[in-house]
This record gives sequence, structure tokens and C-alpha cells, in this order.
Amino acid sequence: MSKETIKQKEKQVEELAQKLKKIQSLVAVDYRGISVGVDTAMRAELRKEGVEYAVIKNNIMERALKSANLSLPESALKGPSAFALCFNDPISGAKILAERQKDKKLVIKAGIIENKTLDTNEMMTVAAIPSKPVLIAQMLGLLLSPLSGLAVALDQIAKQKS
Repeated sequence: MSKETIKQKEKQVEELAQKLKKIQSLVAVDYRGISVGVDTAMRAELRKEGVEYAVIKNNIMERALKSANLSLPESALKGPSAFALCFNDPISGAKILAERQKDKKLVIKAGIIENKTLDTNEMMTVAAIPSKPVLIAQMLGLLLSPLSGLAVALDQIAKQKS
């Protein structure tokens, strides 16, 4: 390899390592079998959620992970790999990619959420968690339910006395 190529790869590893230090989560996928149309639509959906999706050589990702003090299982860095780097919501990338896995379009290999390495099954469990707005709505519903029940009961009592 030429010195120029080595410098380019070192720069690429360093830039990726800097990004990895800022991520909320990372999802590694095997993208074989995904069509261009599906890939384009998926990338647009990921971009809307603040997720950066790219095909990155496994050895470059491995070096960048090491530089950022992160790790993935060795099996996640074998074969064709693409990576979703999530900067905002830690589960948004996993949710979108899990939908594609259901369609048999791609396969989630592993991931990292808040510096914790997760395997495929754990990533699918995380992807099943409702989004933050849905969780907030569910919590409010649970909090308001007793109050609305009380209001109905008081209303019925008031109607019986009149």
C-alpha cells in the first residue's frame, strides 16, 4: 500500500472514531439482498431521524471502534456490513432497520447503545420499545385514567341527587 493510501485510511479511521465518540447508538447490518429503491427509501427515513447510514469497510470500523473505546462482536465485522450511527434518539435507527429485517431485506448483526454492546436479539428487543412521544402519551394516559374515573363517578353521583 502506498503512503498516500495509508494516510487516507488513517484519516478515515480518525474521522469515524470522532463520530463514534458522539453517537447514542450504532447498528451493524448485513445489507445483502436489499434493492436500490428500498435502500434509497430507508436512507431517507434514517436521515429524517438524524441517523447516518453508510457502508464502511470492516477493518476501518474495527480500528475506529478501538480508537473510540467501543467494541462489536467479531461476527458483526465479517462479510458485507453497513452501519447506522444514531446521534439523537438511541433507538430510532434500530427501529427503522428492524422493520427492514422483518421484510427479510437486511439482517441486523449487532449494535451498541450507550456504550453497551448488544447482539441481534437484544437489538430487536430495543427496536420494539415505543418511541419517546408514544411512551409519554402512555404515561399521561395512565396518570389521567384515575382522574377521569373519579370525574365520571362524581358526575353520576351528582345526577342521582338531582
